[in-house]
Amino acid sequence: MGDILFLAHRLPFPPDRGDKIRGYHVLRYLAARHRVHLIAFADAPGDLKHKGGLDPLVASKAIFWRGKPRWRAAAEALVQRQPVSITAFAHAGLGEAVRRLLAERAIDLIYVFSSQMAQYLPDRHRARVIMDFVDMDSAKFAAYGERGWGPGALMMRREAGLLFAHERAVAARADASLFVSAAEAALFQARAGAERVQVVENGIDTGFFDPADAFRRIEPMGRLLVFTGQMDYRPNIEAVRWFAESVFPHLRLSHPDLRFAIVGRAPTEPVRALARAPGVVVTGEVSDVRGW
Repeated sequence: MGDILFLAHRLPFPPDRGDKIRGYHVLRYLAARHRVHLIAFADAPGDLKHKGGLDPLVASKAIFWRGKPRWRAAAEALVQRQPVSITAFAHAGLGEAVRRLLAERAIDLIYVFSSQMAQYLPDRHRARVIMDFVDMDSAKFAAYGERGWGPGALMMRREAGLLFAHERAVAARADASLFVSAAEAALFQARAGAERVQVVENGIDTGFFDPADAFRRIEPMGRLLVFTGQMDYRPNIEAVRWFAESVFPHLRLSHPDLRFAIVGRAPTEPVRALARAPGVVVTGEVSDVRGW
């Protein structure tokens, strides 16, 4: 097989959050077997400091800053009758980099990480396409629309419908559509009628997370339950609020020394407020999650 083009909605380095961890390990696996060209967005200033970290893996890379304000992406989406998820990642420079690479290199496979990046697939090209949806994002927006009210809920329902049409069209074109769990894959197949759907679960780097390895451990806090994730991501916020408010108090009745630690960067105010409850700890970003 010839070279691979890896399109990513977020620079997969350093691998310090869920999507970047998955992207990094897929990229590393492919790069050990083929020449890989990376074209990706960066949306965190810290990531730009580390963009050279992937140099040993890739044959070439082009990184573009994604700084479009959300209001502008929403306005473009309304005018163009597109999902905000697509217009937020529309970038002329990145599109040109894709066209130039496909013209200059013998690309046999295009690996698309996240459906927002499928807008950069060429209309006609001999390369096979792997679409790593990870999740069915349209279902997430549909759930937000059902639970909300007012203009915000209307926008969520609009996003869900338009994004679902996009997902279904991309899946019809792709040689394989990947999802992170059997439940997500089954949901997509049932709603979209898609074929060539596969499951690639997230794994654990058992070497890095080996309890026998040397890393700094936190001070003993009694028995500890940990949720780790990006804490300005709505599903994570809903998860920890539900657990801290509806489950954890009942566990504390039987286990008074139990602690619930919410470990992850950018906790929102509703997340930080949970630390007022007995036994709940909100850390914010930590340098190494293993100690927790």
